[in-house]
Amino acid sequence: PHYLGWRKLPGFRNNRKRASIVVGNIAAATSGVPHDQDSSLFWHPNVIDIKLGKTLVSEDERAEKRQRKMDVAKKTTSGTFAMRLTGAELWDNLELEYKRFDKKYGHSVDSSGANLEEKFNAMFPISKIGQRGSVAGSSLTYSPGGLSPIMMQVILKSLIQQFKKLLEHVSEFKWRSPATSVLIVFEGDARRLEKVIESSSNISAKISDVRLIDFAYTKEHSEVDRDLVLGLKNTLEYLEKLHRNIAKS
Repeated sequence: PHYLGWRKLPGFRNNRKRASIVVGNIAAATSGVPHDQDSSLFWHPNVIDIKLGKTLVSEDERAEKRQRKMDVAKKTTSGTFAMRLTGAELWDNLELEYKRFDKKYGHSVDSSGANLEEKFNAMFPISKIGQRGSVAGSSLTYSPGGLSPIMMQVILKSLIQQFKKLLEHVSEFKWRSPATSVLIVFEGDARRLEKVIESSSNISAKISDVRLIDFAYTKEHSEVDRDLVLGLKNTLEYLEKLHRNIAKS
């Protein structure tokens, strides 16, 4: 989902007025029904959630919760890279089912980032005949149910363009938005991507989307949220590096 606005709720919680966030659905269709490949409907969307920033909780939260969240940041890539892989659902084109990564996956990444590239790339598996899993000397992940190198390059190019636009805007916002995530959505169904790529060299169909989500602790501020910007920059860097490595493979 993506952010549309706020709606006030009656009553209080933790001495604060209650409110809810109004969201809309990015993936208008997730049923796998083969719609027109040029429509805005995904056939089987892949969804990746990445937590941004080094501070994962509001200054107004209870001391116990704040300390717990600070400890999590220190032990993970949140504290060093201002980003942490927090979950994903990826469509397997061979098994015809979703593969899931839960929040424990991000905690398995070394806080130094030693294996961050490998873990990041595992969320963008590539289908290549005769290869499966990680290959010695390569940071790429291969899976028979993944997308072909050409398809993945098309997806990555689309994501990179959107990340650059998002980063440009966020670099101007004066706010603090701890624990905000970036949601990456892209077409995971190889059947649709094959049709889209074959139909035109200038792709206009919606094959990906990038949105910021989770604004529970967001507040206006006198300065730009540099940690949020850093998290987006690092995520963009890994996307660009992956795009280059696939081109070389």
